Amino acid sequence: MSFLTAHADALLNRLTKNLAHRRKIAKRYATDAFRLYDADLPDYNAAIDVYADAAHVQEYEAPGTIDAALARDRFDDVLRATATVLSIPRERVFGKLRRKQKDFTQYQRADVPPFELTMQEGDARFLVELATHLDTGVFLDHRLVRSRIRAQASGLRFLNLFCYTATATVQAALGGAVRSLSVDLSNTYLEWAARNFAQNGLTAPAHRLERADVVAWLEQPIRESFDLILLDPPTFSRSKKMDGEFDVATDHLRLIALCMRRLTPGGTLWFSTNQRRFTLDPAVTQAFDVRDVTRQTMPEDFAGGAPIHHGFVIRARRDPEDPRG
Repeated sequence: MSFLTAHADALLNRLTKNLAHRRKIAKRYATDAFRLYDADLPDYNAAIDVYADAAHVQEYEAPGTIDAALARDRFDDVLRATATVLSIPRERVFGKLRRKQKDFTQYQRADVPPFELTMQEGDARFLVELATHLDTGVFLDHRLVRSRIRAQASGLRFLNLFCYTATATVQAALGGAVRSLSVDLSNTYLEWAARNFAQNGLTAPAHRLERADVVAWLEQPIRESFDLILLDPPTFSRSKKMDGEFDVATDHLRLIALCMRRLTPGGTLWFSTNQRRFTLDPAVTQAFDVRDVTRQTMPEDFAGGAPIHHGFVIRARRDPEDPRG
């Protein structure tokens, strides 16, 4: 196999070393999907995720000081080295360019044929699509968030807001949640979620999907309460279907307060965000009991460098005279 750049041997060696270690991690988590590489070497600024017998490679956009032809050659190295190390056809390695989004623009669907497969996470099965979207249908870095929600869910009513493809709902239901509601504005993601439900034997009316603007939905009169809520909003969003813009940095306090109104006494809110430089509004810790679980919910294959997500467990403050403690 020939490479186009002089330092590709270092990349091949790093991927080989990482694979031996990351497969052991994946086995402990009972999954066949994991992060293999994340910009470990300065010349290869990309993230590589393995899904069963395929791979998804995201190239971080090179600065303007890097020659465009050189950047293309290096990314080609990453794609071919990934196929070599994983012993899979090059056609099963899917490359994307992750640009910094500005002015609330949205990632667009690529005009290419879809490529779908099923990945494993414990006894759950999730549908993954590697070709057409930047995101694949599963946030791998939230693996332990889903695991902890599952561990808590037995006998509870679960609400999943900005549910995406509802993978957390699948885990909660398999963990024994008696009822769930998953809310998202995207028809595409809700259809995907329905297929995840079908694949894992989850049916209505116990497990429901609802299309709605989450912020507007939370502001409606409360018709039902939940024992366990996951709030995992996008970093920012603008859509023709929603009223205005959403920015997690400025809007999370309002969303958390609205979620806490829907919790049953003693209930738990899981709040997560992928904004790298996120800072929780001090008003949240003043109003509620808050535990930062970022470190505890970071899988080992995502543990290097700055946290890829921030996670918090939030509960209502208890009256000190309350016998429940």
